[in-house]
Amino acid sequence: TVSSMSTVDPLSLVRQATMTGESVNYSDGYYIFGSYRFHETTKTCFKRSLKIAEESYYYTLRDIILFLENAAANVVEYRMKVLELKLTAVVEQDKAALKSYLMGEISTCPQIDLAVAASYVVEKEAEVKPVRKSKSSSHSSERKSIIPTSEKLEKQRQRNIEWLNNKS
Repeated sequence: TVSSMSTVDPLSLVRQATMTGESVNYSDGYYIFGSYRFHETTKTCFKRSLKIAEESYYYTLRDIILFLENAAANVVEYRMKVLELKLTAVVEQDKAALKSYLMGEISTCPQIDLAVAASYVVEKEAEVKPVRKSKSSSHSSERKSIIPTSEKLEKQRQRNIEWLNNKS
């Protein structure tokens, strides 16, 4: 395959997929954005507002995607999912800015570290090679689109509002 080197950051790819509804696939621990592929533990350029032991922490791609997948969930459900998967929760101070950025409502925010965003150098392949299914974990090698679009998130929000109204 023909390849070229380019800089592309995974957070921008998540944003693009969220805004446009482009398909993002997950396979064997990797998120596949068209011809780009990033491991789920890849550090993004979105810096956590709360430092851990005075050190900056950057959310991983999996942290960001779990946040998006659970954007309409209540805080308790989201935190339980984070604990279950042993990931880092997006803290309250970051949620609004991250969601607004991913939905395309804002173009940047203080938590985005542009130096980190510019540091990603990936090899872009003309086409992603087919993923071979591993015998040990057949469920994790399935390719599936995982990013909810802003339209899907709005539908989920409407369902939650209806559910809350029916509860009272």
